[in-house]
Amino acid sequence: MDMLVDIVEEIRANYVTRTHLGDVVSRLASKEDLRLLETKVGLELQTIQVKLEHVANKEELSHYSTKEDLQQAVQSIRNWVLGMGMTLFFSLAGLQFAMFQLYSHAR
Repeated sequence: MDMLVDIVEEIRANYVTRTHLGDVVSRLASKEDLRLLETKVGLELQTIQVKLEHVANKEELSHYSTKEDLQQAVQSIRNWVLGMGMTLFFSLAGLQFAMFQLYSHAR
């Protein structure tokens, strides 16, 4: 008997009235709404596609750097840093040697 009471309570807890179902169904989109949404999304996608084609075909993009230009810039910066490092090392080493020679002759 307890099992039957539990089943009845579960059915009552999960029971949905016709008015509730009517409210839920009234909030669902109709076929007309879906067609309008499909049309709207299709137009937006076409607009985006036209804009992308316009950007891809622009000749204004020719003044931007290419990957090769960027690689050359990185290479020239690396060469400059290495050259400056070597120049500073040898110039400071030469200065230290000259100062040591002056000091040793002064004694």
